[in-house]
Amino acid sequence: MVCAVHHFAPGTDITPAFEAFGEWCPVPHWGYCFKGEMIMRYKDGSEEIVRAGDVFYLHKDHTMIIDKNAPVACEIIEFSNAADFVEAETIVTKTAKK
Repeated sequence: MVCAVHHFAPGTDITPAFEAFGEWCPVPHWGYCFKGEMIMRYKDGSEEIVRAGDVFYLHKDHTMIIDKNAPVACEIIEFSNAADFVEAETIVTKTAKK
């Protein structure tokens, strides 16, 4: 299991980071939102908003956007399967360096 703490500023869109995966994160995540909110979009067309105080599960094939007009940043702690996370992160890092 891998644990990560993220701080996303208003206007953040992580979709380009997953270009190698067709713009969708291939790793499921479990977590808790400390502050702000994030818009989750899924490959199947569904959408949900995760807000401060929410415990969440994000199935694979998702992306995340923080509204550019959000009054505060979004802060979360997230847990992922280590093998899945490391594999995806390696590909994302290689893509970002191109």
